[in-house]
Amino acid sequence: MRPTAVLSMAILLCFTTANPAGGGQERTNGATLLTPALEQVIVVFKTHFDIGFTDMAVNIVQRYRTTMIDQALQVVDQNRDLPVELRFVWTIPGWPASKIVAGWPGQTRERQGRVQQAFQDGRLAVHALPFTTHTELLEVEDLVRGLGYASRLTRALGLELPRDAKMTDVPEHTWVLPTLLRHAGVEFMHIGCNGASNSALVPPLFWWEGPDGSRVLTMYSPRYGTQLLPSDDWPYKTWLALIHTGDNHGPPRPEEVRDLLDQAKKQLAYVNLFNNQWNTNFRLWNAGTWTSRVRLWAIDQYDAQSTLITPSLEARLPLQAALADGKPGTLPPAERGLELSRKGVLVTAFGPNPDGDGIVLRLWEYAGATGGCEIRLPAGMSPRTVVPVDLRGRPRGKPIEVTDRAFNISLAAFAPASFTIRPAD
Repeated sequence: MRPTAVLSMAILLCFTTANPAGGGQERTNGATLLTPALEQVIVVFKTHFDIGFTDMAVNIVQRYRTTMIDQALQVVDQNRDLPVELRFVWTIPGWPASKIVAGWPGQTRERQGRVQQAFQDGRLAVHALPFTTHTELLEVEDLVRGLGYASRLTRALGLELPRDAKMTDVPEHTWVLPTLLRHAGVEFMHIGCNGASNSALVPPLFWWEGPDGSRVLTMYSPRYGTQLLPSDDWPYKTWLALIHTGDNHGPPRPEEVRDLLDQAKKQLAYVNLFNNQWNTNFRLWNAGTWTSRVRLWAIDQYDAQSTLITPSLEARLPLQAALADGKPGTLPPAERGLELSRKGVLVTAFGPNPDGDGIVLRLWEYAGATGGCEIRLPAGMSPRTVVPVDLRGRPRGKPIEVTDRAFNISLAAFAPASFTIRPAD
């Protein structure tokens, strides 16, 4: 299995069925009357953007931000005067989107302006994840920082942060993913398996519950996408039809979309079409809960008081020191740093805030024990308050008072807790 990124070309149309006949599937003049349970079919055209497999990564990225984005903008322009329900919307992962919006050698102001305007007009969209990853190869802070590409882009353009996420190709992901997404405000995820791989043994639609109890509504497909219509036994009101093309194909042509709409009209009776975002209607689903029992964090063997899990800062490289002669400098020979009152809590971030001003402090409870924790900041840091935030830097609750550089919080088992710290006024 290869690492990939996902590039999604989407037209977001919602087919609303109003079946006066009721009960079962019938055919009237060649049209299919769906069961009353199905009310909407959201159709999404997607092109799988595969980086580093079909060609060198540098070539794919360059093609994407030149010829592919130019072709997409042409499709957008050609469909500008069509009814809203027939217009294209191109959904792009956070990292590639950031690569084309930002300035780069060879980028023109004219193209950059058109791309930014297309995002602001809702003709280009970005989902929460940076690209498809092998999540088991990354640490939790790596996964958190990956959300920043879409967050920074949408903030810069004055748009709402995306609430949906997409993974394609990689068949399985670690148990931390629903916890991470939910604590970032992401509510829906689609995973499309590579057709050459064995699919995970999960329902097609389920609430994926993380180790801390967080749940994300998840749709799983044995292929990159899905069919236009669900199976006869699909019990939910909404169906997400992900119509996929092959690796690194350009945007669909207008006639390809018209062909699909013609097919839909033949198969769906009493259809109303309107443009929609593909994560808008997931609340219509009433899915069951499925929880992975394979804990890739490998922490079941430790209890909350185990000395094998320490509250110290993570060191990715061994510390090195050397004895120096001469007069001492201005730094004290010894100083206390960030301190936590309990074991089993990992400090995954303590430094410049990637989502704004100040400093971000992020903790992750790794021992499976809910309870209080006192945090004492290093000398020289004396803020009056710290602000609880989600994994994308948005405030979550009231500021917490800091007394003598210390404050108290409640940590949930296996859950993250993030704070922004700013100097005292």
